[in-house]
Amino acid sequence: MQAEPLPSSIHELLMAVDLAGCTTLLHGLDLKAAEGWCARDRVGFLSELKRRGVANLKFRQTIANAVSRNGRRREEYHALAAEDVAAPGSGPVLQPEDPRLLFSRWNWAVRSTAISNQPGAYFKCSWRGLLDTVVLTVDSSASSQPFMNLSYAFDEQPCCVVTVPHGSRSAEVQLVPTQTCAKTEDSVSNETDTHSIVVHILASVQQFDRWGSDGKLPPNTLRLASVQLPYGADAQLPKALKYSMVAFGCSITEGVCARFKPGSKASDLNSNSSTSAWHVATAEALNAEYSSVGFGRQGWTIDGNGNVPPFTSSWRFLWAGMPRVFRSHTAEPPDFVLINHGCNDGLNGALPGVVSRAVVSSLRAMRTECGPQTHIFLVVPFGGWCASSAPEGALATAYQQYQALQPDPKLQLIDLGPGAAHNLAGFRTERGRYVMSRESIDGVHPTAERHRELGALVAEYISRAIAFGTAAS
Repeated sequence: MQAEPLPSSIHELLMAVDLAGCTTLLHGLDLKAAEGWCARDRVGFLSELKRRGVANLKFRQTIANAVSRNGRRREEYHALAAEDVAAPGSGPVLQPEDPRLLFSRWNWAVRSTAISNQPGAYFKCSWRGLLDTVVLTVDSSASSQPFMNLSYAFDEQPCCVVTVPHGSRSAEVQLVPTQTCAKTEDSVSNETDTHSIVVHILASVQQFDRWGSDGKLPPNTLRLASVQLPYGADAQLPKALKYSMVAFGCSITEGVCARFKPGSKASDLNSNSSTSAWHVATAEALNAEYSSVGFGRQGWTIDGNGNVPPFTSSWRFLWAGMPRVFRSHTAEPPDFVLINHGCNDGLNGALPGVVSRAVVSSLRAMRTECGPQTHIFLVVPFGGWCASSAPEGALATAYQQYQALQPDPKLQLIDLGPGAAHNLAGFRTERGRYVMSRESIDGVHPTAERHRELGALVAEYISRAIAFGTAAS
């Protein structure tokens, strides 16, 4: 259904009601202003017409009636226009390979479908036009129950959360702006504003298979088929931030329990938040696009939840048999690689020597994979694991052994020290329940607030390293 064009001036309105002789007398009276005036004060509006020289009472009443009717038509017109614009599925469709979609580079396999199983993976795009609903089409036919939450934010506004539908080959996920779009005459006709959206995998169920086997995709995985923008949108080429970064880690990097609220039911989908994790604050401070690779329970020598192998054998892959390509003839390697592992090695009694050997072999392989320009930061887990806590000194020993084998000025060890470890050095329980603090909900996993502080401290260290010429500039 389409609305008929509206008169844009008093002259056009009076021509429509055969009162053209009055148009010169009403010169300068704005039509939309007249509609509002007549709606709230008809007597005052009639008096104004008389003051302007419309001497015939019948003419004054006819004009007022016409203006009132036109005001009601204007409301109906915009209601119809808004209905047309807001209808999901009416805008341009972007396929995953479209360059106007920017994916976090080391999280996705992007072909005809964009695939990721990694909390923290994201994509973003921007467009000129209206701020309105964006529709994702996903294939979740391999999943038999809820397995993943997404977060999305328009124009850097607060995030909303949506659960990925399960058991559907072509499910639609509607992402609705948090703020009501004011569909005024200007916004309907003037589609020049620029808007953006960023969509993250916020959380997934840790105990479901996240790894697959022999190149077979794990079933509980996001498979994005398309992104549909609002009606009339003109998609823009995205502008990537200055630097690129990959952050590896365990449940802390996954954001486990980062958005847990006292009194709520703890679950992966209810409590975890990849967008609250420490490295997000680090990336923001460094002006870097980031790729998050965090799996709960994983360590240098410890398997991660969801059948994920230890870091030493998994970092090269998105999932079993699917390589994570760090550089190619068309793409540069990351500027920064951050590795924050060792907490689970300590919690599970790994021996210092075993961990050190695993660290050295992984660092040598990563340097070969990324090339000489990437700056690698070996981050001591915030609770002091593999440093002051068990396995004591494992990371410092590995760092020294690595440098003795192949001196590498672009490899740095970051140890934030005892201040970072406060209330994060081990699970804290009382009467069978975890003891919460400002820093942690259980003595190991940081709160969102503490994540931000720790991520900022890591960024400060990297920034100082850049200033002294030991990191990417």
